Amino acid sequence: MVIVVILGLLGVSGCGDGNKVDGQLETGWYHVVDSGAGVERKLGDSLTCYLDPQPVVTAAHFKTVKTEALPHDSTHWQVVVQLDGRGRELFAKATEELIGKDLVFVLDDSLWSEPIRVQGKIPNGVMVISKRQFSKEDAEELRGRIDHR
Repeated sequence: MVIVVILGLLGVSGCGDGNKVDGQLETGWYHVVDSGAGVERKLGDSLTCYLDPQPVVTAAHFKTVKTEALPHDSTHWQVVVQLDGRGRELFAKATEELIGKDLVFVLDDSLWSEPIRVQGKIPNGVMVISKRQFSKEDAEELRGRIDHR
């Protein structure tokens, strides 16, 4: 199970139903939709999500991407992303409008995270990406893949 934490204002959720509309997705955050307007993406063999093809923010808005150990647990790591000014504005607006709805992280046109439920506006433009048993090497690999956008 992938867990994505963005300042504690998101929680794990599920995906909606919809029809497939094909399209290439940039690395970034996307809103999960229930309608046939979504682009289908799968996480493993068991989870299918339909995403609004218009991203909330993309890696082009990532100002800095770094890895660090989790507080109080140096064996588990995370990737910390700071958005640029425009990305911060877009993400704050989207998270305010999407409270109670789901977002997912897409990496290289593939679903990377399980859906997370927006629980509040995130105005500061800092997001933390992690998952269970996320080693230093896993975090550095993810950072490297994001940095090469």
